[in-house]
Amino acid sequence: MMKPTRSWTTGLGLKSLAIVLLSTLLVSCGSSKKYDEFIPTRIISAGDGMSYLGEATTYANPLTVTQTEANTNGVFDHWIKQFAYGYGLTTIGNSPNSAAQIVSLSTTPPIPGLHTLPPSGFSIYAGIKAQIDAAIAGGGLRSDDLLVLSVGMGDILELSETYLRNNPAETPTITRLVAEAKLRGQAYMDYAHTLYQNGTFKRIILVNPVNLRNSPYAVHGETIRSGLGGTGGLIDQMTEQFAYGLKSSASTYPREAGVWLFDATNLVLNINLAFINVNTTDPFCKATPTVLQTCTTVNTADLSTLNPSVASYYTTNSAFPNYVFAGSIMPTPFVHRYMGSMLYNRMRSAIGF
Repeated sequence: MMKPTRSWTTGLGLKSLAIVLLSTLLVSCGSSKKYDEFIPTRIISAGDGMSYLGEATTYANPLTVTQTEANTNGVFDHWIKQFAYGYGLTTIGNSPNSAAQIVSLSTTPPIPGLHTLPPSGFSIYAGIKAQIDAAIAGGGLRSDDLLVLSVGMGDILELSETYLRNNPAETPTITRLVAEAKLRGQAYMDYAHTLYQNGTFKRIILVNPVNLRNSPYAVHGETIRSGLGGTGGLIDQMTEQFAYGLKSSASTYPREAGVWLFDATNLVLNINLAFINVNTTDPFCKATPTVLQTCTTVNTADLSTLNPSVASYYTTNSAFPNYVFAGSIMPTPFVHRYMGSMLYNRMRSAIGF
């Protein structure tokens, strides 16, 4: 018997809802109802900068702009919170030993220094594995936990920064960087297999990175490296091969368990955002961001620090506009809400657990 949950459309704006409904039609064709469906009672979130929800119990330091009425009425500024809300899970903590319904193991804010390797907080394999190892050692994990593991953003940025440093002694060829991205994708899938096979988690959602090829970081990265072209093409190739690495190591699991891949790489790229006037290239926070800039909470009192077109939009519409990028890297709540709603929709379809 199907178990009741909150409607996944609750709280979405009309424009956002239009996108999600369009995508729903594409993924629901041929689907059927599921019986004895897995409905999580707790989500363990781990991974790179896209997983970060906040530290300790305050959660007052988000990385992206907070839009009007965000985190109320079913509208959330982070994809994990949007996804979890569909199952009625809302309380957040950092420890599996707490009563929280969403346990965020990623507690290092990805607010990077300029051109560090890797960019601070955008965790790569060792850091992500350490998050989970610490949770295992601390106890409190349950057999019915759903692990949502976001990977790849830190790896793509690290490889991109290796290229941008343009140091002949350390900079691999583009061919080697692309090949390395694929190997890293394989390593994450192998690790997810291990967590499943040893019984740590029965159900794992592995989320690959949003493609940053059109981000302000990719477009403007060459301005700080004399003689280098833009990194958009390289980022596109590395992200594609990273996803191939994940898929090439995939295995067959029973429908109700195992490792399930959510392809965020092509999620935004495959949706035509022009018809709803979404800005896909400019950063929301500033007209000319530093290359690795992230963005903190924005409200009406801070509009003087924003791109002037944003301030003008707010004056006219009494709301923040739909942008893809908050700063040079991190997506806005518009993308987060879409990701979370799409993930929930697919999990509830015939292809989910």
